[in-house]
Amino acid sequence: MYRPHQAALIVFVDIYSLFLPSFHFWSNVNPVVLYIALHGIPMIDLHRLRTQPKETITLLSKKDPSFDGQKLYDLDAQVRHIRAEVETLRAAKNELAAKAKGGVTPELREQSIQVGKQLKDLEQKLVDVEAQFNHVYLRAPNLIFDDVPAGNKESN
Repeated sequence: MYRPHQAALIVFVDIYSLFLPSFHFWSNVNPVVLYIALHGIPMIDLHRLRTQPKETITLLSKKDPSFDGQKLYDLDAQVRHIRAEVETLRAAKNELAAKAKGGVTPELREQSIQVGKQLKDLEQKLVDVEAQFNHVYLRAPNLIFDDVPAGNKESN
């Protein structure tokens, strides 16, 4: 579906990509958010993928046999798992900071350094896995009705 604000956004991107190649605004924009801004609702419902993975993966492969729905499901699970670990480490770091208000001890400092290193590594891993997930997610085909024949345009 075409939306009038899309043309303005596309022109804005084209102008800055032509005249200001060092303009880094778009490097900080989440690709999923940008896709939604340009195209509307994402291709598939992640809640459905999480609650009905076999059926959703089957429908995805029916629409596009070359698309790896299992990879999308696995990457989503990885992102959610790593995100939970990051939140746990952030909570641990906040607890250590609260303990440090009473006085910093060498063991408290060492724990804080360890948690900080783990958190930094895990946050980088989260960024990498989210990028992989977004790459696959944005290329996922739309889900189809059951009565649609399997395959691409050639099968219709």
